[in-house]
Amino acid sequence: DDRLMAQEKLEALKKLPLPGYYLYLALSDRGENFEVPAVDRNASKKYLEDPFDIPKSASQYLLKAEERLKAGLKKDSHAYLGKVVSELKGNPEKNLLPLLYVAHLYRAAGNHLESMKTFSMLVGGKKGLGQEWTPVLHSEFLEMFPRPFSEKVSWLAKEWNIDEDFIYSIMRQESAFNPGAVSATDARGLMQLMPSLARSLSQSWKYQPYASDKFLFQAEENLKLSTYHLHQLQKLAPHYALMAAAYNAGLKRTSRWW
Repeated sequence: DDRLMAQEKLEALKKLPLPGYYLYLALSDRGENFEVPAVDRNASKKYLEDPFDIPKSASQYLLKAEERLKAGLKKDSHAYLGKVVSELKGNPEKNLLPLLYVAHLYRAAGNHLESMKTFSMLVGGKKGLGQEWTPVLHSEFLEMFPRPFSEKVSWLAKEWNIDEDFIYSIMRQESAFNPGAVSATDARGLMQLMPSLARSLSQSWKYQPYASDKFLFQAEENLKLSTYHLHQLQKLAPHYALMAAAYNAGLKRTSRWW
């Protein structure tokens, strides 16, 4: 009975529009490979040409957001896009097209976190979407997931033999792509390094002098030190799940959990 229940749960995971980490763990435990379904991204973009209905109140906010984006006032558009989402989030299945559009506008406005939150409503509302939307959601997620400082991340990933997507996942979790983020424990910047650790990494790498903790708010410098730290952790915690745990909680705790 337990095996049958486990198989049913696995099949349910496989049917999700966006299979995630638990499916990866389940398949890995069975010795099977985890693959993201191949998607024709150009074909899935056809929905952008389709008209959609939207309540008048939400439409007014959407127009104001578009006006501000056209004028280059990206931050001013955030509040209006938030009001559109508030109007539409009660029925994401019915409002799939306008919410996808808002997710794109958030991305154009540089608000990657809200873009992903809006998109996640659609993944969460999967029951009423129908199978024809599965490739669209796959394609949209892969394309819309933020990849700031891509050239620097690509170079550092090759330099320290770290998977690029893993770097972006840590960046998303730690700071939501905000170079100016400061945590309650005083971790700073894009990858949320503690000043004491950053100074130690700088000395270990024999990198340029660490003159001030403000150094950590320079996104590319923060990236250099944090990916070097991931390189160090990789030698001691040889699995990305363990590396992520050690990056956040430290090697001692991760070793104890392991």
